[in-house]
Amino acid sequence: MNKKTKLLILLLLLSFFMTGCWSQSEPKEMAIITCAVYDLDENNNLKIYLEMLDFPNIASNEGGGGQTAKIVTLTGTSFPEMVRDTKSTIDKMMYAAHNRARIFTETFAKNGLTDTLDFLIRDYIADERPYMFVLKGDTDPMLLFKSNKGLSARLGDYLYAMAQVRKQDNDFAVFKTTMDFIKEFYSPGRQSVMGVIEIFPDDTYRTPEESGENEAHKYYMSLNGLAVFKDNKLVGYLDKFGIRVYNLLTNNIAKAYISFPVEGSICCAYSLKTNCKIDTRFEKGAVYADVKLSKEIMIVQNNSEYDVSTISGVKKVQEELNNYLKTQIEQAINQVQTEFKSDIFGIGDLFHKQNPEIWKIIQSNWDDDYFANAIFNVNVDAKIQIAGQIREKIGEKAESGS
Repeated sequence: MNKKTKLLILLLLLSFFMTGCWSQSEPKEMAIITCAVYDLDENNNLKIYLEMLDFPNIASNEGGGGQTAKIVTLTGTSFPEMVRDTKSTIDKMMYAAHNRARIFTETFAKNGLTDTLDFLIRDYIADERPYMFVLKGDTDPMLLFKSNKGLSARLGDYLYAMAQVRKQDNDFAVFKTTMDFIKEFYSPGRQSVMGVIEIFPDDTYRTPEESGENEAHKYYMSLNGLAVFKDNKLVGYLDKFGIRVYNLLTNNIAKAYISFPVEGSICCAYSLKTNCKIDTRFEKGAVYADVKLSKEIMIVQNNSEYDVSTISGVKKVQEELNNYLKTQIEQAINQVQTEFKSDIFGIGDLFHKQNPEIWKIIQSNWDDDYFANAIFNVNVDAKIQIAGQIREKIGEKAESGS
């Protein structure tokens, strides 16, 4: 076989394998979901708001802040029924691979998520990647779509972008994907949590004529919050300081700013590194958890009377920060133990690994009896990093004659 013949065969093969995906649907022929909001109606039936791409308006409005999504409302007594009825109301194929967020109203979350999780795991159009949130309070879900979404045109895109920006450098927020929540839900030694959305009137609201925009937003969203679940139901919320403790104890903080009091003044530290180690044991019928939190920080604002460029000043500020964090941790743990009796910190997971034989005996009553009455010993060791610290330590040792 000569070279020309080989080349011809190669070109024919390439043309065959490079053909388009003729069996696939075009995007404009699909109902592409970008966000789903789950609610219950007055008859306790399912009610879901789906944000879908509006292809006819995307090209003309994407850059101008106009409407690029349609909101479709579905109702039904069960998820399978709702999916079936969707086919009679939406003239396109449902496609959820681009879904960015799932939001549950407080009413829905308090009623329980078992059926929802079962559907999400089994249904072929579901996706485990979207972030999950609870819409706090008795809020009309439609306000979510009328709120300011920053630089994003759609709610799902906005929530996804905020999660990417904030989840690694903010200690007052929690962002959990569907898979994160499901893993925690099915873990016998840990309860699940979700992020929280709150809607507030925007005091800076201006009409479209005043703002010069195509669409004005009367509301804004706050993403600072943590929803606590027990088994499959929402049982309460933690405030921003409780969220910080949750992130610290679960090693979920990469970098963050911490403002703390120092004898009537305020200092602000930037967290460079955080590590939390928890050891568990079982003594005289009770569970003990020794929490050891270590942090490396840098002071970025010092309004106190102490000079943090000196060893003595650093020691005093470190002591104040350690006491501040220790108090916050103890208060949050106490709230979760007494108010919720829900092991969101995963102490049961650790106890299972560290004390497997005892875990077999106590796991069935873990949250209500053993976690709720567990004895926590908290130790915080924050180290301030300063320029010239090594030189000052050497000088201090030389003066002391050591």
